[in-house]
Amino acid sequence: MLKVNLEGERFFNESAPYQFQMNAAAKQPGYLSAMIWTEATMTDKSLEQYHTLGCSCLGFPGIFNGDQAREGVQQRLEEGLVQKADTS
Repeated sequence: MLKVNLEGERFFNESAPYQFQMNAAAKQPGYLSAMIWTEATMTDKSLEQYHTLGCSCLGFPGIFNGDQAREGVQQRLEEGLVQKADTS
């Protein structure tokens, strides 16, 4: 998963502690960031490598499996909060 600012530029190391991202995002245009990922990351096996608690996931309480992750993304697609692009 890659985080970029609103200009599409990577602005911090995604492996750094969560607080680092918040500090770095606060210095970006619009004080916002976007996350780029692939559907391959929405599996139980892939999600196991992330500590998905609190704000680091799509909702509360912050612990989800692959099915819940895909469901959350689909809901946000329908709400217009997430965009999907073809990678080919």
